Amino acid sequence: MKLVYDIGTLCGEDFRNFRSQKFRVVGVDANIQSISELSQEFSHDPYAVCLCAAVSERAGIREFHFSQRHPDWSSLSRSIADRDGSGVLNFPVPSLTLDQMFGQFGVPHYLKLDIEGGEMDALQGMTLAAPEYLSLEFDHLGLSETELLHRLQILGYNSYAWRDQHDNVTRGYGEELIWHPMDTVTPVTSAWCDLFASTRSPDQAGLWDAEPDPSSEIPNHMQPAHEPVTLIAIRSGIGNTCAREAILETWCAQESAGCFPAFYTGCSVRRDDVDGVFNGSVHQFLAAALQQWKFDRVLFVDDETYAEPDRINSLLRSSPGAAILENGYLTGRDSGFLIPRRIAELLAEDPAEPGAAISLLSQAALLGGIAPTVTPLLKPGKPAFSRSMDFPVLTHPCAPDVMRVIHALRKLQPEFEFQVTHPHWQDTIIFYDNGAFCRQSVTDCGIWEPLEDNGALLLKWFTWEPEIFVTAVPEQEFRRE
Repeated sequence: MKLVYDIGTLCGEDFRNFRSQKFRVVGVDANIQSISELSQEFSHDPYAVCLCAAVSERAGIREFHFSQRHPDWSSLSRSIADRDGSGVLNFPVPSLTLDQMFGQFGVPHYLKLDIEGGEMDALQGMTLAAPEYLSLEFDHLGLSETELLHRLQILGYNSYAWRDQHDNVTRGYGEELIWHPMDTVTPVTSAWCDLFASTRSPDQAGLWDAEPDPSSEIPNHMQPAHEPVTLIAIRSGIGNTCAREAILETWCAQESAGCFPAFYTGCSVRRDDVDGVFNGSVHQFLAAALQQWKFDRVLFVDDETYAEPDRINSLLRSSPGAAILENGYLTGRDSGFLIPRRIAELLAEDPAEPGAAISLLSQAALLGGIAPTVTPLLKPGKPAFSRSMDFPVLTHPCAPDVMRVIHALRKLQPEFEFQVTHPHWQDTIIFYDNGAFCRQSVTDCGIWEPLEDNGALLLKWFTWEPEIFVTAVPEQEFRRE
C-alpha cells in the first residue's frame, strides 16, 4: 500500500481523499483543534496517523502563529500568518524534520507540503531520501520559478508540473498533468499554484493508481512485536497520602492487562522510599524502573489524575512510540505524556540534566525522533462524570472524592436509589457503596455519609452546600446541614 504524507492537513479534506483512494496516510498539522478532530475521526483506522506538530529544518520547539480569522494562513512565519493585520495567537509547538518522520513511518511515495511559506525550510530537513512525488504551494515561497526548480533538482527531482488551485481545490493525484524537465523553465500559470515534482523523467511521471487495502495486512510501523506493556508513572508528593489512597481504591484497584502503576515523588535529591513511593527524580525513577520491570513505554500522570488503564493500550495501538503531550503542546503538567522505552533509557543515562521533568521528557522524545501525537481521549481534561466511553482516558485535576465519584459512575453497580422530591427539583438519586452519589438525569453528584437521625443521609454536593436527606417514608425531606 502506497504511503502519503499530508503535511498541513488543516480541515483534513486531502487526508480524507487520500484514505478514500486507499493510500496509507500520515497527516501533520500544528493546529491542535483540527488535528484532534481528524485524529478522533480516524482513531480506529490502522492506516491513518495524525500528528500535532510543525515541520521545519530542525527538531525542537518552534513558535507557531495561529490566525483566528484565517486558520489556513497559520504559519511558523508571523508575517504570513498575520498578512492582513488582524492579529495572531502565538504558542510553542513541537517541530519535526522530514528525516525524523521518514525514520519512523517510512519514505512516502507522495509528500504534500502546504505549510504557508515553510515548505523550503521543511525540505532542508530532508536529507535521507526523496519521495517519488512532491507537491508544494508556490505563492509564499519567495522564490522565482528558476530558483525553485534549481533547488528541487539538487534534491533529486527530474520533472515538474504546475497545477492551478482554482481548477480543483483538492490535490492533483489521479489528474493528468503536463510534465516538464527540470532544466526547462515554464512560467507559473497563476498566482495560486501548486508545483508537483517527480524523481521520474517527464515521460514517466504520470501520477499513480492506488493499490487496494490488503485484507489482513497491518502496516509494519504500526504492528507491535507483542502486546505492549505500559508503566503508568504517577508523580505524588510525600504528604499526598489521601490522593494515593484514592488512586489505589479506584483505578489502580483492579489489575489491567498491559498496564501497571508505580508512584514517584520527582524530588531532585534521592531519599528513602516512603509507603511504596519512590522518592527521587524522574531520571532516578526511570533508572530504577528499567532495572526492576519490563515495559515498552511510560505514561506519566500525577496523583490528581483519574486514568482508564484497560483502555490505554487499545488507544495506543495506532500510534506506538508516540509522544503524546497535553493539548499537543508543552505544558507545566506531567499528566498525559507518553514516551517509549528507548527514550526512558536515554533519560536514565543522564541524571544530571537540570530542568522541569515535563520539559525534559518532551525534549528527549522530540530529539530522539519520536513524533508527537494527540488524541482527545488521551489527554487531561476537566473532571467529568460521563458514563459514555467517549470519556477521556485521563481526567485532571481530580480531588480524591471526585476520583471516587468518577470511578463509581464508570465502574461500580449502584447500592441503592431513591425517588426524591427536592425543593427545586424531582429526580432519582443513585447511591454507591464507596460513598459516591449522583442524580440520574444530570451530572450533579458528591459524597454521602449516613447519620444517626432516623436513617438520614448527609449529602456533600460538589456544586453547592451540603444537605441532609431524610429517608423516612412516606415522604422524603431535604434540609440544610
